[in-house]
Amino acid sequence: MEFECKIHMSQNDKLFILYDAKGTNTEGDEIIAEVISYFEFNDQKIFKIHGQVYLLKGNPSDVDLSQE
Repeated sequence: MEFECKIHMSQNDKLFILYDAKGTNTEGDEIIAEVISYFEFNDQKIFKIHGQVYLLKGNPSDVDLSQE
């Protein structure tokens, strides 16, 4: 899996990241997704986290999440 950060913004204890994730499915076909992530920290720990994934290419039912 490869990740490419498109934009990131931070203000005080809040962080917003928009990035692309590229990898393969269980059949070896390419999968590309756009990921939106929001983090809020409290006492240097993650207090809130929210994210959304938009699949740009591929089939969501056969995504391979292994670390190989």
